[in-house]
Amino acid sequence: MQQFLSNLDNYPDIKDVYDYWLSLRPEGKMIPARKALQPQALLPLLPNCFLLEHPAKGEVYIRLFGTALVERAGLELTGINLLKHWPIADQKLIEQFWTAALRQPCITQYVISTANESGLSKQCLRTLFPLLDSTEEPRILFGYDHFLGLGDIYDNAKEGKLMATYQQIHFHDIGAGLPEENFAALLNRQIPFSL
Repeated sequence: MQQFLSNLDNYPDIKDVYDYWLSLRPEGKMIPARKALQPQALLPLLPNCFLLEHPAKGEVYIRLFGTALVERAGLELTGINLLKHWPIADQKLIEQFWTAALRQPCITQYVISTANESGLSKQCLRTLFPLLDSTEEPRILFGYDHFLGLGDIYDNAKEGKLMATYQQIHFHDIGAGLPEENFAALLNRQIPFSL
């Protein structure tokens, strides 16, 4: 956690999201509830925020997709099951990775690069914070994308397929320990994502 906190000095926007997430935690609890999240409290940062829900195995739905993310993606992704857009051979590992912060509540950070078939690319530092659903189970991830550089502008909706590369994966302990899984198999390889 110390590494995460020390890096926040370089990313004041991520620090603001982290401070807000911390402010939502009830006394004596590690994880805030989704119902405590008030989007208007994050208005300047909301365009780069998203919510993922993991209601059951094989399902990771986008429940909120900020306007800056829609612009970068070239299409609205709210409501889709993200797992269905990854190759079948990679879906299990990607689901395990995305939900590691729910099974062993922690903050997840990673750099992800996406490139279209023409070679145009974008890169962001993604931070995921766990939230409790209405049944008090950790099934929701509150995410924030900090774009690294401007990146290329391209219309993903017309491209049809992207290549995603996961880099620099870090889990940060919030008091429940860290996931035991090793996600080295995700690192530094291009994985196709179909739109």
